[in-house]
Amino acid sequence: MTTELPTYSKQTYLPMTESSRGHLLTDNQSLQKLGLDSSQSATWEDSLRSPDVESGEWEWWYADAHLQDGWFLQVAFIYITEGDSLKTGLIDLNIAKDGKKLCDLHKRIGSLPAEIVVAKGHCDLQYRKSYFRSVNGLGEYHIFVDSDEMEGFGFDVVVKRTTPSYRPGSGRWDVEGRHFSWFVAVPGGQLTGEVTVNNTKTKVEGNAYHDHNWGNVPRRQSWITGSGDALMWVGYL
Repeated sequence: MTTELPTYSKQTYLPMTESSRGHLLTDNQSLQKLGLDSSQSATWEDSLRSPDVESGEWEWWYADAHLQDGWFLQVAFIYITEGDSLKTGLIDLNIAKDGKKLCDLHKRIGSLPAEIVVAKGHCDLQYRKSYFRSVNGLGEYHIFVDSDEMEGFGFDVVVKRTTPSYRPGSGRWDVEGRHFSWFVAVPGGQLTGEVTVNNTKTKVEGNAYHDHNWGNVPRRQSWITGSGDALMWVGYL
């Protein structure tokens, strides 16, 4: 099975290689080296984690929501390097209603420093007019996807965390020095706001999820996925 980006709620992806299975770093030395506290999550963990984002590295901030009246929203703000040095921001956007997909868009928004800004210290991504940012540590997020950039589709929502942030060990799956890392800022949350479909706005509310992935393994690779509303599991074969 090959997949590029998350498409289902509450899930993570771990890379598989033919040469090595890799392992999750959970020891105290690894936690200390990465500046992590085993007992609690910190706001900076949801900020830019690959400062140089060299060629082959990638990072994305993902959110989805199951809402009242049959709405489903999904977005990923993606940060990569194109070629040797061009830092680029992309947005993946999916909106569905009553099981019918209304949009499935993948757009290149711009490049640093003129059009996109990715903060250090806390989650704050500005891609032209669109943004994905924390406004109260890890407790609250404001996500805005500009419909003018996304063919008349977008949303403007606030997500308030209702479940503590989660990181398994260091969150870093290491394969011979290469890695896939994962941090769940909002395992469960409440969303309010509005969705835009064909330039028409509708108020929405419901349950939301947000996580953050980064690494230097190819994004076009095989993954094992697991999802669920009550229980999350992570697997690697």
